[in-house]
Amino acid sequence: MKRIPLPALFAIKLIVLALVWSLGSGHRADASAQAEVARLQAHNADDNDLFGGALALSRDGRVLVVGADLEAGRGEDSDDNSLPGAGAVYVFERDSENHWVETAYLKAPVPTAGGAFGFAVALAADGQTLAVGAPFEPSDGIGSVHLFHRIGTQWSHGERLRAPQGAQRFGIGLELSATGSELAVAATGPQRSLQAHVFGWRAGRWSAQGVLEHPARGDASASPRLALSGQGRRLALASTGDARVQEFDATATGWSAGAVIDRPFAGRDEPAASVQSVLLSNDGRTLAVSGTTGCIGVHVDEAAQAWRAQARLQAAPGGVSLGHGMALSGDGRALVVNAADNVPHVYRFQRHAGAWYPLPGVTEPDGREGLFGSSLALSADGRWLAVGARLEAGEARWPWTRPAGPGAGSVHVYAPG
Repeated sequence: MKRIPLPALFAIKLIVLALVWSLGSGHRADASAQAEVARLQAHNADDNDLFGGALALSRDGRVLVVGADLEAGRGEDSDDNSLPGAGAVYVFERDSENHWVETAYLKAPVPTAGGAFGFAVALAADGQTLAVGAPFEPSDGIGSVHLFHRIGTQWSHGERLRAPQGAQRFGIGLELSATGSELAVAATGPQRSLQAHVFGWRAGRWSAQGVLEHPARGDASASPRLALSGQGRRLALASTGDARVQEFDATATGWSAGAVIDRPFAGRDEPAASVQSVLLSNDGRTLAVSGTTGCIGVHVDEAAQAWRAQARLQAAPGGVSLGHGMALSGDGRALVVNAADNVPHVYRFQRHAGAWYPLPGVTEPDGREGLFGSSLALSADGRWLAVGARLEAGEARWPWTRPAGPGAGSVHVYAPG
């Protein structure tokens, strides 16, 4: 066999290394740049509606749902503002030319002043099933969840799930599985327990599947935080007054408590702090947790309930802390996080080969000071990003020349570059 000269061998090695690097860096760079393609506002924007307080995107990034939990309309006339805090939900769709159009304005069947309809929203992967939280609507307890189904181009109200007796803030958080057949609802239970109520779409109706509780008892200010995997088989439940995340897994007979992950966001030398939000990937094997330490803990389940810390994400050295708002792509490879202290910036990270890399973030244009990043949503592949700015001032609406004023709210949509 003829031996390859040393210079040629060295050149080949350089080519191979360059190829490997380019493949890896190209993989990381496929979402490295995003451009703002739309700024969305409600057709009936008014002061303090908080449009953009909650967001949900369909799997392909073509359907966007926006909550405005302080919108005051009655529903019949979108300019009738006689029900303060009733809330509303707006649906936007992206057409073949990537233009966004408002296609639906949804209200509770009987709007209630102070009900906060739209405080939380969740959308099935295909964009056909929608859950809307109204955590302060009068009910058996306090709070409701409304289910909507899209038939053709129209949305139809399906069921209203009422808070069980003794529950409060039922619907303050909620999650739908990718198929839209599993639903988890956050609530505060008796003696300030932090709960997740699980429902399943069975035989043409929603039926209760169980009530899961976090091991901590909350104080008056603690709120439940939950995440449901896209497959609907794993749930993570946390409390804003505690440093633990409790995992639950679906079994043939119900739900069983799994691992408890303690201080998933803190470093070794940092004091314990409380959880602020939790996210799960579609397969339930990637968990992202934010806390009051200003960083994000990412954990992976490499075997049944064997969670391992994979990364601790922070803003750039010397920069501001990461905030509490997060969104995780369905494939678990893209994560976006807002900045703490109302800094109008959203940080972006991408995972490749088990490591997380920062990507260029996005900043609120023109210094609008609208609480940019107050809500976030990602498409399943992480390529489409929606950023809520619920305190942004509204634009003037024809035929009036007066802008809607502060707190009307906006949503900024970013497309892959």
